[in-house]
Amino acid sequence: MIFNRAVPPHALLDPALFSGERSPWCHSLRFMKSIVLVCRSWYNVGSVFLYQYICIRRFPQLECLCKTLQISNSSSRHLGALVKSLDIQCYIPESFASQFAENLCAIMKLCPFISTFGYTSPCTLPPSALPTSCLKSQVTHLQLHYTVHYIDLVSILRDLQDQLLVLHVEISHAQRPISPESKRDSSFHPFWHYPFPHSTGNPLVRYPY
Repeated sequence: MIFNRAVPPHALLDPALFSGERSPWCHSLRFMKSIVLVCRSWYNVGSVFLYQYICIRRFPQLECLCKTLQISNSSSRHLGALVKSLDIQCYIPESFASQFAENLCAIMKLCPFISTFGYTSPCTLPPSALPTSCLKSQVTHLQLHYTVHYIDLVSILRDLQDQLLVLHVEISHAQRPISPESKRDSSFHPFWHYPFPHSTGNPLVRYPY
């Protein structure tokens, strides 16, 4: 209960790199790291706060996270069960896209309770870096930045359309314009009128562009 009051709500923190090392998010992260170093009982409690919302801000961090989860999976700690959300904000070199995808799929398997996934990096997403196969059956909340190419965005939404409950997509004016031909494409609904079977009430998700 004390830690619930001491740790700021995740929704109020911005992990963006441009906020600097003195941002509220960084202060909160350092505080959570200090909690797990006090003693064993504090470690067990602090790990819940430290791992439930994970943000990858540098490329090597994803591999480090994967190795940490694999090690903990073989012990009684099983940190993967604590993870609820994964946000990717780092630059992914195109030459390392396959390695990134491999680590991402391994992490998703080690974290059975991940329901929220986001790619909010200001850097363009390489086409092969985000295989939707590893997001299926788990992710119900999806957030994608406008740096995801139009074609990849369509593919991701088509593959995950039956399971999404919450979708946040940023679409830039620089993206490929939607032509009259694409509007008539029966294989995929236009962005501004897309149905989600599991949503309640009016099952329409409308987009600003």
